[in-house]
Amino acid sequence: MKTLILMRHAKSDWGSDELTDIERPLNDRGRRASSLIGKYLFDQNLVPDLILVSAAVRTRETVHLMTDEWSVGDPATPRIVPLDDLYLAQPAALLTELRKVDEKAASVMIVAHNPGIADLARQIAMHGDRDLHAEICLKYPTGALTFCKLKSGDWSRAKAKALDSYSFIRPKDLVENSRN
Repeated sequence: MKTLILMRHAKSDWGSDELTDIERPLNDRGRRASSLIGKYLFDQNLVPDLILVSAAVRTRETVHLMTDEWSVGDPATPRIVPLDDLYLAQPAALLTELRKVDEKAASVMIVAHNPGIADLARQIAMHGDRDLHAEICLKYPTGALTFCKLKSGDWSRAKAKALDSYSFIRPKDLVENSRN
């Protein structure tokens, strides 16, 4: 069964008026969260085969810091594909890019922006567990991850109704768990 991980980029820096939105980097909190998320994915054996990432600086930096937590040069290191079309993309555009994925990829991560990434997570969760849907609808913070399974075998047929969400993780959940 194929797995989709939806992720909103980590917390970005609003400190410079000279930068355009697409040029904004992560702030310190975002950098820490990205590393923590990367460690979590690695420790849970959830490193995806392929990462589709928006071309924005903050999304690419999120992915870079996550992948720094994984074994560099390891054959299991995912392919990373930056896509201009994921910048501020709505759910339909996110699904369009997912449907283009090579079927050999068993797991795919999309790292993009709100409101599109959260809206897609909500659309997927709407068809499953009510509590999970309510949690995703409450707030989709920076660095949040939604884990989904594709019901049919082909990425080419991916749509919200063809996916089941099964987990929602926020960076603060990982911080709280690391203290215990």
